[in-house]
Amino acid sequence: MKKLVVIRGGGELATGIAHRLHNTGYQVLMLEKEAPSAIRRDIVFCRGCL
Repeated sequence: MKKLVVIRGGGELATGIAHRLHNTGYQVLMLEKEAPSAIRRDIVFCRGCL
């Protein structure tokens, strides 16, 4: 049985954690607000505008 992990946010730290959990067999659901504040959007899972 796969376990589901819910992560609030999609910034750099959350992206790294989600990637690691996914690679070890967890199902990952990431929640993000409509206008995230991530700076390095090219390497994170969140999207949005400044």
